[in-house]
Amino acid sequence: MDTAAAPGRVPRVPPRPARAAAPRPDPNRDHLVAEGNEVRPPERLGRDPHRDMSGDAVTYMSAEQGPNRAVSEYALSAARNLARDESLTRESFEEHYVGGGDLFHGERFPDWGSFMTTLKKDGETMIHFSLADVADHGLLLGVRAMVVLTGEPAHAVAYIRKYPRFLKYDSDSRQKVEGTYETTYTTDMVGRGNAIALAATDGHIHQATIEIERRKRVRAVLQLDPHRDMSHDALTTVQAIQQRTHAQCSLAVARNLARSPTLSVTTLATYCAVPEYPEDIRTPDWPRVLTTLAKEGEVVKRGTWDAVPEGMYLDMRLAVSIRQSATHVVGLVRGDGAFRLYDNDSAEKTAGTYEVCTPGKIREDRAGDGFFALILESSALSAALGPAITTQMTRAPARARTGLPPRRQPPRQRQRTE
Repeated sequence: MDTAAAPGRVPRVPPRPARAAAPRPDPNRDHLVAEGNEVRPPERLGRDPHRDMSGDAVTYMSAEQGPNRAVSEYALSAARNLARDESLTRESFEEHYVGGGDLFHGERFPDWGSFMTTLKKDGETMIHFSLADVADHGLLLGVRAMVVLTGEPAHAVAYIRKYPRFLKYDSDSRQKVEGTYETTYTTDMVGRGNAIALAATDGHIHQATIEIERRKRVRAVLQLDPHRDMSHDALTTVQAIQQRTHAQCSLAVARNLARSPTLSVTTLATYCAVPEYPEDIRTPDWPRVLTTLAKEGEVVKRGTWDAVPEGMYLDMRLAVSIRQSATHVVGLVRGDGAFRLYDNDSAEKTAGTYEVCTPGKIREDRAGDGFFALILESSALSAALGPAITTQMTRAPARARTGLPPRRQPPRQRQRTE
């Protein structure tokens, strides 16, 4: 049969066969079947080896809404998921509770160290650390499994590494209701909470926690040292670059000279010249700051280290050394035959201590730097430096900032317009 169309007519296209309609889901079939106050996940998730294994552990919501106001079993939920054992009984887990029974109105406190020890593999060790102390979040990838504890309200969340992420099991999450887990990255884990974890012995995270503990012990001992570094949370140059703001070396110096770690940015800002924004502390008026710390008979004088005989350095009780090539300052406090040097960007500051510098070392390292110092007016150094000062701001620039003309200069005349 000739199927060619007649001239001027469009050939007829046979219709496509109708597609079979997809079967409608059974409205009587729920994917989540309520059982009392709990919810059972769909059976298909039973094949997922990483599924949530909280089982019948009571959630916070169920405990609050239940008739008997039961205790939330977030700890049991975390333990089952860490052990990958949904059949872990309450009685077995209670062997790892402090006191082994009800304490403080029904709240119980697991001995997580005891429980995590039962999950250790060969070549692993148990470590403790605060997530706030983890400067490099990449270190967390050295952890195989951990429980993160928080307070107010008390809670425990289990994490299991599945490189390069972690599977997060939270008994009060939406994922738990669905019988699954939340996938999270290490960048989202640094912050609040204390971790008890299993990691490779002598791995990076293990070594980091050892170093953190060592620093904490050193700082605890330093708290007994009246000469310890008191810069506290003053931002270093590296921290300032990371946060895209200005370093607070001047705040560190002021705190160490005043021996006051609580000296605030707001207080120091009142002594700063020409601030460009509120609480700008980059350029303190150091003579004014030092004057507040002066004892009877002391005055503030300025100079450069290379212009003063080395033997006179110890006439200074407190000094601020300013590097001319960069806006960086350090503080010096006189000790026995030497100075305690406080530098906000030094390794000593990180360790919570100071560097001991002899006059010879100061001259060698800071010959071209300027200083402001508190010295006795009757000392030889005072006579060599000239008159005392109370501010580093000259009158002319100060008047210029207020819109007034410098001294002995008439104000500009306005141009007359016709």
